[in-house]
Amino acid sequence: MTVLLPSSSPNPSPACFGFGCSIGGSICFNTFIWSRSRFFMRGSMINPVSTSQVITASDPLSRNLYNATPSQLEIINAPATPNTVLSIKAGPGSGKTYTLARRISQLILDGIDPSEILVLSMANRSVNSLSKSLQVQLGDSLQSKPIDICTFHSFCSKILDTYGDKYLPGRRALMNDSQWLFLSRLVSNHNLHLDGIKSKNLTSDKFVKIMKDIRRGGDIEHVAQQYGVSQDFIEAVLRFLEENGIIRYGDLISLACKIINASKKDELIPQLVNYKAIIVDEFQDMYEDLLEVIDVVVNYPSNGDGKHLTVAGDPNQSIYEFLGSNPKLMDSLDVHFGLPVHELHIKESFRCTPEILDLSKTLVPNTSLITQLHSTKPSGHLPVLKKISNPSQEINFIVEEIVRLCYLSGGGINLNDILILSRTNSQIDDISRQLSENYGISTNKLTSSISWNKSKVSIFLSMLAVLDNSYNHQISLLYLLSIIDRSQLRICKIFNISKGKKLEDLVHSKELRVIYKRKQDIIPKFKNLIEAFKTEKQKHLTSPQDVVDSLFNITSSGLMDYLNDDCENLETRKRLSVDLKAFQSSLEISFINYNTDQPSESFISYFLKNYNEDITMDSPTAVNLSTIHTAKGLESKVVFILGTSMFQHGPWDFILKGQLTDDSNNRLFYVALTRGKDLVYITTTLDISDILHDDKFTTLMPKRDVIRSVGVNSAKLQQGEHLYGKFKREYHTTAKIPIYSRFDGFIPTSKIPLKRYGSYDISHNCVKAIIRSLHKLPRF
Repeated sequence: MTVLLPSSSPNPSPACFGFGCSIGGSICFNTFIWSRSRFFMRGSMINPVSTSQVITASDPLSRNLYNATPSQLEIINAPATPNTVLSIKAGPGSGKTYTLARRISQLILDGIDPSEILVLSMANRSVNSLSKSLQVQLGDSLQSKPIDICTFHSFCSKILDTYGDKYLPGRRALMNDSQWLFLSRLVSNHNLHLDGIKSKNLTSDKFVKIMKDIRRGGDIEHVAQQYGVSQDFIEAVLRFLEENGIIRYGDLISLACKIINASKKDELIPQLVNYKAIIVDEFQDMYEDLLEVIDVVVNYPSNGDGKHLTVAGDPNQSIYEFLGSNPKLMDSLDVHFGLPVHELHIKESFRCTPEILDLSKTLVPNTSLITQLHSTKPSGHLPVLKKISNPSQEINFIVEEIVRLCYLSGGGINLNDILILSRTNSQIDDISRQLSENYGISTNKLTSSISWNKSKVSIFLSMLAVLDNSYNHQISLLYLLSIIDRSQLRICKIFNISKGKKLEDLVHSKELRVIYKRKQDIIPKFKNLIEAFKTEKQKHLTSPQDVVDSLFNITSSGLMDYLNDDCENLETRKRLSVDLKAFQSSLEISFINYNTDQPSESFISYFLKNYNEDITMDSPTAVNLSTIHTAKGLESKVVFILGTSMFQHGPWDFILKGQLTDDSNNRLFYVALTRGKDLVYITTTLDISDILHDDKFTTLMPKRDVIRSVGVNSAKLQQGEHLYGKFKREYHTTAKIPIYSRFDGFIPTSKIPLKRYGSYDISHNCVKAIIRSLHKLPRF
């Protein structure tokens, strides 16, 4: 899948905040702006130049972002010798994306055709950032030729879509989390049988683990023995999954690798033969499955003398060991690939102040990289260590400091310049709720995946699968029926009698009447749902508006109670509203991409394959919240690192006290700390006297001159100080008042009132109204 880059040059700064949904605030659904600022999971149309030259710091192209440093230039101009590896170690804020983009430009200048370059990364964010940087540097004066810039999953999905019919015949359908959970419970029920075999000693958790082990190459007999389950039943389940074309998101990689390896014995894939340069970003995050992709592509037959591999990353930012990544991998590339390795370092940090960088150097075990790194920024304020007693005191401190920073900078620091980091999603959810409800401050929750897919709204995916007659539409329909009838025993019986039959036909069968002899009232509900699907299938659904209308009609025919459950609860209702609108946004964005890609399949088929793309919301009037894992690759003027915990010790207590801790926790703290550009605040329940490296911290809050230097807006400084004094007087006389628009220009807010100041209309238990409100959103 390939997308044309926009003709305008987007801002190359990696500090693109505003990911996720705005909770408790007004939600702007300007999907046209989103589509202009995103590249999703696709390759970008990048163009070659006609002459060969070496890029230098004085080259006009290199000044598109900033002049390259000597260490960057060494990487940019390093030769791409076939059958060699260039290892780039780049610390936080070192301009890695810029350097990789300039290196790609140099490869093109040296005569490598853009179509001979493949760029892979683990995350959409890295792909988007690199695509933007390349567009800025290569510009519009070049002839259009494609560079494949992809996430690993999008690259594998493209291989599967293009060559799957030849090597793995049969339609395939991705199964979402809700459907997979339903299937795991179904097959582990002893009342269900496959090919006449019933499950024994199989639980839902065991099933998930067994499928994961087998996907990673585990022997079926050994896996069955390990978990104490029937090998025959596991083989029957695998046949069922294959016959129904059911795959999981992780299966994309293993299936693509099977296709690539199979093609070596048959007919070579021209695209893979053509590659001469493979570039892998965020290499420290590679785990076994992703390494297999790199291996099969690098070792694939070539038109020339072989392929060159460039890898870039920071071992100190390896925080995905729970997925199987290895922080020591970048130090053993010669062993893994069996190729000569040339290692280069970027030695400058353009993000962090010297004080933040100095503290980070005390945290990481891999010092060879970090000790060479120095800040190019002027001296700033030491990281602030704030002792707090509990989460309530923590949120009060953060709010008061946010307000002080915004006012005393004259608005030069705004809410979008602030990032709050936590180890857990639950803590982020809690602080988001408190900020919006208790203080009137909107929030952007940065997420690595779409939120609605993990909510009740995910049933829309099953509805769309049935509407589209997807290969797994029978399972999708059975899942929807299980929502109407919660009896797993009866659903198992329906599954047992459905072999070779359509579930749509079973609603009129004698077998179904037998199953529901004592529950005859459920059969009409089934019939209503089936009839709704039959009616909607006859329609030509070609736009998001059509899809929403159709889903509303189907939901009204038997599934509204499921969505409406517990909607008298204000929090549940608000959460559902957010998820519904996020689903609508996914439809809109996917429709834009559908019109760009112009595939031969229907819009619904396209959406079911491509819905799982993270959606960004650029909201300059909201504070950013994120887990540390999700915040990788981001930066912010001001960072708050939460130090409270539901457990006895805070997440950073042992590190702050200088006691032994596992390296992974140090690396996580290192990543959190180095998101900060100018000011970093760390809360802790520890006594300050217990803190090690106390010369690297301060307990003093930044003064006016420091705040002003971070957010320069001299025109409003005096007004800001006046309003801050007013705020302090009112804040300390009225408990936790919302920050209303009377301070507009400094802390603009969503103007959502607290319950005590107004009331929410929850008199109507009306998911219908929420869904209908989607129709009022902008259309394209």
